[in-house]
Amino acid sequence: MIGIFILARKTASSMLSDAIAELVRKESVLFHYLFSKNKQETDERDRVESLNLSVKISNVTQIYNSANGELFNNKEAIRYYYPSIFALEEISFMLERAMNNKHRQTITDDQMGEYLVVFENIAKHFQFQSDLNVRNMSHLPQYNYMRASLMNIQRNCAEQRKDINYTGKNTF
Repeated sequence: MIGIFILARKTASSMLSDAIAELVRKESVLFHYLFSKNKQETDERDRVESLNLSVKISNVTQIYNSANGELFNNKEAIRYYYPSIFALEEISFMLERAMNNKHRQTITDDQMGEYLVVFENIAKHFQFQSDLNVRNMSHLPQYNYMRASLMNIQRNCAEQRKDINYTGKNTF
């Protein structure tokens, strides 16, 4: 009976990639909310979005720390996630700054599409453990550091992923 509970339990390392994908998608939604020409901002929604993003970041960090402390996992695979988590925290910080800037510039629909595709490609990369092709994006007015962080995540995922030996999805 005890063996069933131990074997059926989900490990932090098996949940990490899905948690990161959730975080990327949350940042994507917030990015659209903040930079779209279709403004729908309210102070209440700003607070809710900010809280939700903080919870997602905190969850990913906790799951990463737990996964790093597990006895039976692929430490190399777990460490692979750290640069992306760090860059996602930077993006989160920039999104929070943008939320507090009521005079931020909006972007065109084409530019919005570029960024949303990159966010979703990154999310799918983590969710499905798939390859990622680096996509270039146009410069983001006022928040070019966000573009740099997205480019860093893409490069990290494309380069370092091929150096890690996986036997299947979420197998560490």
